[in-house]
Amino acid sequence: MFSRKISPFTRKIAFGLIALTLSLIAVLLPTTNAFSQDSPPVESPNTSQAEIIVRDRGNIAINEVRFTRVDYVGQCPGNAYLPAKLEAQFVSHNTPPAANRRVVIKNVSKGLASDPYPFTDREYSRDRYSEGFGIRINYEHNSRNFSMIGGNNQLEYAIIDANKNPIEQGSFAVQVSINDRGTIQRDMVCRDEFKCEIERRDDRENRICRTLTTCNCP
Repeated sequence: MFSRKISPFTRKIAFGLIALTLSLIAVLLPTTNAFSQDSPPVESPNTSQAEIIVRDRGNIAINEVRFTRVDYVGQCPGNAYLPAKLEAQFVSHNTPPAANRRVVIKNVSKGLASDPYPFTDREYSRDRYSEGFGIRINYEHNSRNFSMIGGNNQLEYAIIDANKNPIEQGSFAVQVSINDRGTIQRDMVCRDEFKCEIERRDDRENRICRTLTTCNCP
């Protein structure tokens, strides 16, 4: 028997027909993947509806706090944050204020003192927001103001009823930015005062009076 030789041209046509057939099969077959219409929708994780409203020199900011740092040199060295504190209020859009409610907010950010963590306990019983509280830069709990640090602050909160039972709990983040203003000269401020020794009613003419200069850091 004689075998029939296949020419290169015929071989190319055969391979082309095979490739075309495979492509048609792939198109006609049903496909399943993560974005198929039959797949259930992917639910996004729940996000906290809690926030703090910060009043900053006539402006309102949500979950953002801005301070300016100043370093002093001279007779009165040191540093300060301006303003010294900012006023803020808390609100949860899931659980608005109602009678006999309070909210406890705790700062659990890394680097802060944890015994206890800085916290504030405020009324949450009327109007649209909680009772106001001050925010200051600090690494420890302060009974007068809520302590925060520069950067991302992780806050935990609990809205409780009159029996201290939790109504809502959650967490959210507040960004604190600190603008470095640089170095400023700060010296003592002096003033003169005219003072007299304690006088006796029967000896006012002989009392000794002098000018005293007192100097203090501003």
